[in-house]
Amino acid sequence: MKVCIYCKEEQSLENYNKRSSAKDGKANGCKSCKAISSKTHYYTNKARINAKNRKYYYENPVRFQEYNRNSHLKRTYGISTSIYENMLKSQNYTCKVCGGIEDTKKLNVDHCHTTLKVRGLLCTNCNVALGLAKDDPHTLRKLATYLEDNL
Repeated sequence: MKVCIYCKEEQSLENYNKRSSAKDGKANGCKSCKAISSKTHYYTNKARINAKNRKYYYENPVRFQEYNRNSHLKRTYGISTSIYENMLKSQNYTCKVCGGIEDTKKLNVDHCHTTLKVRGLLCTNCNVALGLAKDDPHTLRKLATYLEDNL
């Protein structure tokens, strides 16, 4: 049990964030009070904080882009940048379906929307085609038959 410095209520330690510099390893304020305090601080200092963030972004564009890419891959697909790079290398830096090379940007991570399992890296055209067919193999087979019959 610990007393929050903001609301002065005694609460269990699981209601406090970790803080390595504290003797007990927990923050001084409970999670809910700290959230209110952080939000208040942000809105009070919004212009200064945004200016600082903009400055950092312009001074460190590569680092910012790498951080966004890493967090996007982890959050959206559950993979790290190193896993993405290994997949890219194993596919010879080409689309897994058509073998084309995406010139303007990196290949898209193709995944099953039901199981969220990553299937491979595709160029934009192949990725969009799968998406428009709603990942249905039956529809794609019918489309292939249609094309073959009408060439």
